[in-house]
Amino acid sequence: MKLHEIRAVITATAKNDLKEDLMATVVYNMPETIKEAIGMYTEEVVYKGVIIPELVKKVQAGIRTMLKNAKSEKEIQTWASNWIPGVVAHKSKLEKAKNLSRNLTEAELRELLADIKNRQ
Repeated sequence: MKLHEIRAVITATAKNDLKEDLMATVVYNMPETIKEAIGMYTEEVVYKGVIIPELVKKVQAGIRTMLKNAKSEKEIQTWASNWIPGVVAHKSKLEKAKNLSRNLTEAELRELLADIKNRQ
């Protein structure tokens, strides 16, 4: 186990009516392995209280990203079925270009197409 400093900040905004930012730092005894975590908290707590909630957050983040990239529900399901935590899927150059071109205006797309045709 290893002691870690963990800090949290709430930034003052008009919405939360805070006059100044709030911050607190604690020192927490963090397990360094799954085995240590289970020893500290039990297997059920590690699985239901840590692993599952974190997996749900990461899958939801992936879904949001894919929705922003105009992916269909079928494409999102395919991604989810093959997703492995911590493994980043590398996009092809074509996929990157398609994603970037989604934000172009019609005039910019015409200009890009003309440039591509001139390369041939």
